[in-house]
Amino acid sequence: MKNVVIGFSGLLLLLLFPQSVGASGLVTIDKAGQVVWNVLSSEDPKDLQITEPGDVSVKQIAQLGNQTNASITLKKKDGQVSLEVLSDSGKKEIDVSDWQQNLVEIEERPEVQKLSIGLSGGKFSLKQGSIVALTDLPIDVDAKLARLSVQTSTGTRFVSILPRQAAYSLLQAKYISELNSSMELKESSDTNIVYHISGERVINLFNVYNYRVPVDGEVSASTGEIVSVNEPIWLKVIGFIFS
Repeated sequence: MKNVVIGFSGLLLLLLFPQSVGASGLVTIDKAGQVVWNVLSSEDPKDLQITEPGDVSVKQIAQLGNQTNASITLKKKDGQVSLEVLSDSGKKEIDVSDWQQNLVEIEERPEVQKLSIGLSGGKFSLKQGSIVALTDLPIDVDAKLARLSVQTSTGTRFVSILPRQAAYSLLQAKYISELNSSMELKESSDTNIVYHISGERVINLFNVYNYRVPVDGEVSASTGEIVSVNEPIWLKVIGFIFS
């Protein structure tokens, strides 16, 4: 009888709090452009203490509700990472330095690609499938438009090109055949924002041997233009033979 009661209670919680259980990100921007908190905590939403879902008892599950007209800011200061959501219902800011899952999940819709934002090696990670871009730049997300921007030394720069698009531009241009595990989103010397992408160009020699050449390039995160390609001089001269 006791097991039946526990099972029924668990089912009831799943029905009442569908966003809270098994959430893959701390907050989700859904298809309607609303921010949904997926935090398991009994603390006041204005001063949340982050707790991993597996460490929270059933009694502590609290659905914090949807946020409309919201903007999300991710920033680092003195080794501390914070997530701030500003919406019509007010401002919520929490320390996410030790959060191990995704921080923000942007759901796919007709005009928006799916994107996950997390932490990796002390940097923010922008992930699309197997493509990951790391950055130290503070990130802002307009939830309604799912528009991403970063803060640079000279102001706000919109990220119109997402990591997968940037990677594919070098692959399609055949500058790179295989990508390294991650790329970097950074401010360039001319204060624009670019993806620095490294990998290898695989050259097939007479269908006998594949020769691998390290290559890296930069793609504008604003326009998608291939800004530069760093490859051996000999490859620049005769590379067309192996295209």
